[in-house]
Amino acid sequence: MSDRDGGSGDSADPDGGSGTVVSDGGSAADIDEERLYEIVHDAVEDAILGVVGTLLLLGVGVVLLSSGVTAVLGATSPAMSGLGVVVFLFGLGAVFEGLRGVLPVGRWV
Repeated sequence: MSDRDGGSGDSADPDGGSGTVVSDGGSAADIDEERLYEIVHDAVEDAILGVVGTLLLLGVGVVLLSSGVTAVLGATSPAMSGLGVVVFLFGLGAVFEGLRGVLPVGRWV
């Protein structure tokens, strides 16, 4: 007897429940098709919005990065140069924030 048996004599139903046994050995969930459609629809919608949001954030970050570099290189005064550095840093932050979900920092190291 293993820990998965749970003391029941039927090895196909490890939980010992009375639900329908499915091919992977578990029990079928008691959920209707309409509720399952809503769950899958919401999950797909969240995933698509996450991708669009990440791409927009990366796009804004790249524009800010390039604007900051252009402002620093074309600066005629220290104030303009400082403003370019600030814009560049905001762009760098936006790019890193956009990549945070795609490439976790723990994997970079």
